[in-house]
Formats: sequence, structure tokens, C-alpha cells
Amino acid sequence: MPRYRNPDYANFKVSINPKNRGFWDLRLHGEYYRGIEARITPTIVFFSQKYSNAKISWLHERLIWGGHNMALGITEEQMYDVQMKNKAKISVVLKRIINGG
Repeated sequence: MPRYRNPDYANFKVSINPKNRGFWDLRLHGEYYRGIEARITPTIVFFSQKYSNAKISWLHERLIWGGHNMALGITEEQMYDVQMKNKAKISVVLKRIINGG
């Protein structure tokens, strides 16, 4: 995540979340992260944003750089690789969830 440009706002954000160290954390209201949805298919997981407003659009434009979804912190290729490497484990967990256990 990038750093906050406004030093006063950066100091405010650090005061409520010292771990962000002046970098964006998108947690004042949390709407961006609450809006992230996952659609799970047998072969891949797709992430999307269920909210649509000016701030979400503004953030989305700034959080996608060179194929990187900075909000999730990984590229689409990295997401795919992790899913393929963990396919067997993910399958077991998803079956357990689907079957109510």
C-alpha cells in the first residue's frame, strides 16, 4: 500500500492503527474490505467488489498496478499459483463447509 500524502491524516491513522506505519490500511470504515467477495469454482477463486461508489472506484483505480491487486497484496498469477498448489487441501475444506461440517 502507498503512504498517506497528508502528514496530519497519516498521524491520525497511525494513532488509531500503529501497525500501518503511515501506509494505507483502508480500515477507517472498512467498507472496501467488507465489499470483497469470493466466488469459488471447482478450479479457481474469483474476487470482486460488491460495493460501487465514488470512493471504491477511486481506490480500485489506485490499488491495481501492473496486474497487482494491492488491496489483497498479490498478483492474479500468484493467487492462481497458490490455489493450484493447495488444491487438495482447499478441496477438503470446501467439501467440509459445503456439507455443513
